[in-house]
Amino acid sequence: MFTDRIDAGFALAEKLKKYARMEGVILAVPRGGIPIGYVVAKRTGLSLDLLMTKKIGHPQNREYAIGAVSLTDSFLLPHIGVSSAYIKAETEQIRKRLKEMRLKFMGTAEPLAAERQDCDRRR
Repeated sequence: MFTDRIDAGFALAEKLKKYARMEGVILAVPRGGIPIGYVVAKRTGLSLDLLMTKKIGHPQNREYAIGAVSLTDSFLLPHIGVSSAYIKAETEQIRKRLKEMRLKFMGTAEPLAAERQDCDRRR
């Protein structure tokens, strides 16, 4: 479908051109999303920032996600036999890697402020 991520970025930027020069932020997920996000940000004139998250894998199968960790928060699904010590150690290790990646890709730049908008759950 696309020759590479840069090509995908150009295609996505074309779809998002109506947002050019508006207020907003392009959030990219390292590592694969950065080339796409960079092209979209350049083509739309929007700022680029990184969405720093990683999954927590189950101790018996690391590919099976039991939750996710960001630099400031986490979400976990309860699983029998997964100790709080494992969760704590994994969370610390993941946050360390996320901080290293943020520094590698963004240097010392502070994260851009993105307002959190909670979903309206009323029906």
